[in-house]
Amino acid sequence: MSIEMRQGGQEKTGGAGVPRAPRNRMARRWRQLAWAVPLLLGLAAVERPALAQQGQEDPNAYTSESQPFGKWILVCVKPKKQTNPPTRSCYINQRLPPEGKVVTLGLTVFFGQQKVVLNVRLPPAAKAGKEIQFAIDQNPALKAPIAQCIADRCVVRGGLDDNSVKLMRAGKAVAVTYLGEGSKPVTARASLNGFGQALDALRKTTVQ
Repeated sequence: MSIEMRQGGQEKTGGAGVPRAPRNRMARRWRQLAWAVPLLLGLAAVERPALAQQGQEDPNAYTSESQPFGKWILVCVKPKKQTNPPTRSCYINQRLPPEGKVVTLGLTVFFGQQKVVLNVRLPPAAKAGKEIQFAIDQNPALKAPIAQCIADRCVVRGGLDDNSVKLMRAGKAVAVTYLGEGSKPVTARASLNGFGQALDALRKTTVQ
């Protein structure tokens, strides 16, 4: 199983690139980018590392620690009951808005099999479309299919190559564009302030 992030085939409306239909015509024009990497086994049904997801579902059985880095937060979850060997799941996250039940955009990054994995959470209205555009500052937008939609969210997932990570470290913001209610394009933006520091802190948790 794999996900592909592609660029090109943008349509301009008021100066902003938006998804263009029909999708089968776009697919013929897209070319594969280095952003395409294999998905890790077990990612198909989760938005973040499995242990962290379990920690939310059964908070009494798990403890979590968090540390802010600019607009990003490092979160580590571990079971209260000791295991052998000890287990811990860490990720960095930015959620918009930071509080409340409704999430307009969620970005979660973690390491899997030595790769940087990115999950993008969108509102369920994103099911009106089939893909998103993911742009770092003014760089050409990447495109990826929406992998899954359930009652409260749609999810896009895949791996970040070294160049994309470099752009995010040096960048100021990412813009995610998708089709929402009434199939109208919606753009949500997230700050990259603190991303590099958060990623470095996350990397350290993998070698402890």
